[in-house]
Amino acid sequence: MLIRRPTDLTYADVTPKSVYTQRREFLRAMGIAGVAAFAGVAAWRRRELALLALCLVPLVHLVLIGLSAQTAGGYYTARRYWFASLLVLPLLLANLVVVAEGTRHGAVRWGGRLLAGLVLVGSVATQARMLCLPDELGDYRLLTRDLSTSGERGVWMPTWNAWVVAALSGGTIDGVSNHYNRRPEVVERVALQDHIAVVLPAGMDFPPGFRILDRVFTLGRGPVHRLERWSWSSYDRADGR
Repeated sequence: MLIRRPTDLTYADVTPKSVYTQRREFLRAMGIAGVAAFAGVAAWRRRELALLALCLVPLVHLVLIGLSAQTAGGYYTARRYWFASLLVLPLLLANLVVVAEGTRHGAVRWGGRLLAGLVLVGSVATQARMLCLPDELGDYRLLTRDLSTSGERGVWMPTWNAWVVAALSGGTIDGVSNHYNRRPEVVERVALQDHIAVVLPAGMDFPPGFRILDRVFTLGRGPVHRLERWSWSSYDRADGR
């Protein structure tokens, strides 16, 4: 009889946590697709076109993700695009409960009620957990409030986060950056400002000047506003017009 010593490897050494988590996410996606396919077949038999359209949403999303050149056919590369299908899931679950209530089998009816109860409890628990999460936009809210109080109407940032400031300002501040400027009219409005605010991560040095389109802006004489994560300073147009 062969007796071997137990291995020192753990499950985490065999399967990395990231792979294990992705595997669970993939199984959830397949579960949603399975529920959609089952309800879709029933809707087709009853000729309920509205329900059939809802059931096709997750399946169409999976096909589009698989054919997308942007994701190279990888599901995990486009997980954020799966959000639209998750919006349809409550409607599919509600339809499943209605179908279960219409059957003659008591076990099926109670199974549908149990499913509805589990979904409701899970939703309440998830919402309560979300209320305890930190505000990820807290730094941006503080920055936007300070910019608005100072009367700034144009903001330049070195990253794409400029649109976050523009959104939080309710449209009173136009934000541009080195990239992600898909609206030329916004860039033009900022370039026509007499002065704009340049926002940099805390600790970075402000350049003496920079250019937006053909307009040159130079560092103003005002103080540097230092916030928790960001620092910003006002720049004046060099031509003064």
